[in-house]
Amino acid sequence: MHPILTRSFIATTTLLFATLLLLTLSTAATATNTATATAATADINSQYIVKFKDDASFQSFTISHASEAHVLNVIETVPLVDASVINFSSTEAAEKWANSRKDLLYMEKDYIVNAYSEQTPYGIDLVKALEIKDDYQPDSNIKVCIIDSGYDIQHPDLPSGRQVTGDGDLCTDGDCAWNKDVIKHGTHVAGTIAALGNNNIGVKGVIRGTSGALPLHIIRVFGQSGNTYTSNVMKAMVKCNEAGANVVSMSLGGNQYSQGYADTLETILKDNDKILFVAAAGNSGNSLKSYPASYPDVMSVASVDEQENHSYFSQYNNAVDIAAPGTGVLSTVPNKGYGRMNGTSMAAPHVAGVAALIWSYFPNVTAASIREVMEMTAKDLGAPGKDNYHGHGLVNAKSALEYLQGHTISAAPSISPAPSMIPTVTSAPTEACIIVEVHILPDQYAHDETTWDIRAPNGDVLFKSDKYPVLQDGTLFTLKTCLPEICDENIDDDEYVFNIYDSYGDHSLHLNLNPAWMMQKLDLF
Repeated sequence: MHPILTRSFIATTTLLFATLLLLTLSTAATATNTATATAATADINSQYIVKFKDDASFQSFTISHASEAHVLNVIETVPLVDASVINFSSTEAAEKWANSRKDLLYMEKDYIVNAYSEQTPYGIDLVKALEIKDDYQPDSNIKVCIIDSGYDIQHPDLPSGRQVTGDGDLCTDGDCAWNKDVIKHGTHVAGTIAALGNNNIGVKGVIRGTSGALPLHIIRVFGQSGNTYTSNVMKAMVKCNEAGANVVSMSLGGNQYSQGYADTLETILKDNDKILFVAAAGNSGNSLKSYPASYPDVMSVASVDEQENHSYFSQYNNAVDIAAPGTGVLSTVPNKGYGRMNGTSMAAPHVAGVAALIWSYFPNVTAASIREVMEMTAKDLGAPGKDNYHGHGLVNAKSALEYLQGHTISAAPSISPAPSMIPTVTSAPTEACIIVEVHILPDQYAHDETTWDIRAPNGDVLFKSDKYPVLQDGTLFTLKTCLPEICDENIDDDEYVFNIYDSYGDHSLHLNLNPAWMMQKLDLF
């Protein structure tokens, strides 16, 4: 194992672009509409794929096989690979026939192929979307607008009818058609909100009606680079409003406060109390504020994992409103695929979907009411009450709808107060903390021997291996997180401790992380 711990202080930075809040994309190998070959339980028809030695043998058989019709039945031919699909009268007949031939390269069973069944991503269960049995109410006309990298309208597991519209003139590079997606991000977000359910393929979204009744408006602001200008996002907000959207999902952000953002939001909301903006809190794993999520008029969404633990990458600050699943989220990606992604980008569409779902039952209430009900009914996580890591807690569709059904909402409730002053700096201020990066390259025994943790000075476990992917043989694992600054770096008891445990007993390590160190590199063999 070769752990490397790097420590530095967060510095105030200036960004010119809003960037996609995306951490990782796994290979779309979990594609649930992909077929897998499995042996048939009974070869009733004794069907085989027969591969001939060369093209001449294949052509000769193709011409002469009619004389053997009493023994075999040629279903079809595959000339490209000099093969035929043959159905024999019995398995014994197939074996006898094959043994009599000198021109075969091989013969194999034509196995039954089954399509994978539909999966429910863990996040859909975690936010209790499936416990709202009747799903989205189409007569409500509640509409979701997604500002992102586009939408693969050809995906069989996504809505594609007349209720799906869009604009694509706001991205700055490449093909900007709204109904295409070259970087996969927008299609993944859309699947979390609205992947079709009960169609026996793929996944299902928070709003999973088979008919795809949810109106969607897609605005593409990202091309191939994953970057765009603040002004493009501002114009996209306006377009969402003009399209009649009620919920705007924004899995994007940057660390600069923009008065233009604030003015755009204020102008839209002054004349429209039926539009709710939802954005990703950010993936830097620190207390910086990301915009547009951190404006008071936007719901800032943090990320949790499948065990409802705060995701190590999710930014934390007093602007965070609510939390949703964002670690290892399975959803749609272009080209009929499916993939897992990590990020607050994946958490935000869970909240956007829940908002649209419960709002469809009460379309006459205001956006402020929907927001406050979701905050009031969220499952409290972390410290009691609202905290910087989870906001009001994990969004809960079932509890929110039950609250609406049991209460009369007559006016817009108050929400988070506006700031007393507008920042004059070009980026959000920072809080002192220590960035710790852990890089572990294990040997061939890691998966059943090696674990690790980081502990606070009082012994509390802050991070540990069972919250993150299991260490695999020869695979580099990286964790980046932000620890609060220790008050007195000269007191040994105030040091954080990094531990590696080896159950075999040959390579355990306990390392104090003293803030006086800028870098410590260790090699374990």
